[in-house]
Amino acid sequence: MTKFKIALIGAGKLAFSLTPALIKSGYKIDYVVSNKHSSAKILAEKCSIHQYSNSLKKIPDEVNVFFITVPDGEIKKTSANLAKIKKDFSDSIFIHFSGVENISVLKPL
Repeated sequence: MTKFKIALIGAGKLAFSLTPALIKSGYKIDYVVSNKHSSAKILAEKCSIHQYSNSLKKIPDEVNVFFITVPDGEIKKTSANLAKIKKDFSDSIFIHFSGVENISVLKPL
């Protein structure tokens, strides 16, 4: 239904609420990544997402939309770690869900 290839980074409470809503709205989540492999697996299985990992490096190259659902204090670090994987993000969209941080935490991307 959608042209976007979506990765969800973080598999905590926010991700467990957001993912079913996205799917219900017609979006397909292509990849889940979390620091804890077990968290990524649980979310992926719950929402029928076929690819998951505990490594940002394993995110497929075709992913172009990134939902960053990690805690506020981890967004800047996650952004910097994503930038280190040397992927071309020029046509990518990054969305973080912080109530405190502004868009500047995504500057490395």
